[in-house]
Amino acid sequence: MRIFIAILTVAVLAHLTALNGHAQDAVDGQPAPVPSLQGNLYKKIIEASLLQEKVLNYQARKYGPDSVETLKPIEALAWMYMEINNYNDAESLYMKALQIRGEKMPPSPENTKYIGIAHFMLGEISFLRGRYLLAEDHYDRAMEFSVDPESKGDVLDRKGKIYKTVGDQERALNYYLRAAEEYLAAKKSTKIDARIKGTYASLVEVYSSLGLRLKAKDYQDLINTIEEERADK
Repeated sequence: MRIFIAILTVAVLAHLTALNGHAQDAVDGQPAPVPSLQGNLYKKIIEASLLQEKVLNYQARKYGPDSVETLKPIEALAWMYMEINNYNDAESLYMKALQIRGEKMPPSPENTKYIGIAHFMLGEISFLRGRYLLAEDHYDRAMEFSVDPESKGDVLDRKGKIYKTVGDQERALNYYLRAAEEYLAAKKSTKIDARIKGTYASLVEVYSSLGLRLKAKDYQDLINTIEEERADK
């Protein structure tokens, strides 16, 4: 079990890294290329997904396919399917997780958090497929369930990427600025610094495309400051 949890943790971290970098690669109104894992990590995630499928099937047979007992295996397997680019099954599992959490889980901060995560991931799936209207719908739902500045920043940043991808730079600018505000309000950490830096980089691109080069320079200077502070540590 400990080995499985370790593998799942690696998968989740790799997944978030891939999505953050990948979403920035969408250009000229086209969906970004599908990210992929290589080598040993990919094999470990395949192995972990096969194990998780067995856990889910066991829980479904014992308690029923829509039972609360299937919820954690469903969400874990959905993460793994995202990693191996199995978006159809990942989408189905996240929808199933939303159904169970909405119908059978009592209200709680944890349930709210995971409903928001499911909508966010469904937004990611739709974004990666170029289904931008559906992606925005899920991101908006994720925003309704976001309970901290980091989560809100992630949603706003993704909405900025949607509008940058379809060429609406003004609206993209609005969402990126709001995302930066949320990240700056979050508890400071290396992860948040990376989020801020990524959003600033997007602001540099958008301001440059709008011909506002001085504003672009301001945000590039902020990026340089973050990098210098990191180098000094």
